[in-house]
Amino acid sequence: MTPQIFLHRHEARLFPQSERVIIRPFIPGSAQHISTIINRALALSDQEVTEDLTLVRQDFDSRHFDIEALLMTHYEKVLQHIFTPTPISRERQLLIGALFSGEYALESAALFNPSIVAHPDQTGIEEGGMRFIMSLRATGEGHISSIEFRGGTIDSNGKLSFDPISRFITAPEIVPNPRYDKHQFITKLEEMGIDDNLTKTVMSPLQDQFTRSELDQNLSNVHKALPPTQEL
Repeated sequence: MTPQIFLHRHEARLFPQSERVIIRPFIPGSAQHISTIINRALALSDQEVTEDLTLVRQDFDSRHFDIEALLMTHYEKVLQHIFTPTPISRERQLLIGALFSGEYALESAALFNPSIVAHPDQTGIEEGGMRFIMSLRATGEGHISSIEFRGGTIDSNGKLSFDPISRFITAPEIVPNPRYDKHQFITKLEEMGIDDNLTKTVMSPLQDQFTRSELDQNLSNVHKALPPTQEL
């Protein structure tokens, strides 16, 4: 006999908030256009740079955590287009970075597709309760999708509550060639049931710390050495 499942609709609601924004690079595709913008910034006087940067801070500081780090990152993305024998002050660098930055509202169109799992840290949770992590799909301008995360708890009576969210949104840092710990990597493979001679052949030559490119190279070497009828 199929056991009965009782569902309870909670009152909690999650609504998209268009005021939650990130700063993304906003760089024209034309090198000439990029150079024109940079040359205009270089032509400004020091006082004009200070005044313009003050306005940028007034407009955007309250919506972004450590905005200067973001602007410097965007400045570095156009550094190859800057040709001047004169040293550029940090203020002017920040202003150039701001000229190649744009705000993006992650949730301006929709917030949906919730998925919930138990939090790995259940410290301090009462018996019968649970701390959870929820992922959500956020859709913004241009229907670009992002993954957001929320935290919260469910008590022993089934009451659901969400942790307060910050007004700041942080985009993940993408590491193109990440470094891995060999022992942890092998342990995870074993947990996934991937533990055979081919796996050992690939992992054996790697150092205790290895990069993604080193792993890819080993995979390629082993693949080339396999008989035609055998695949990784």
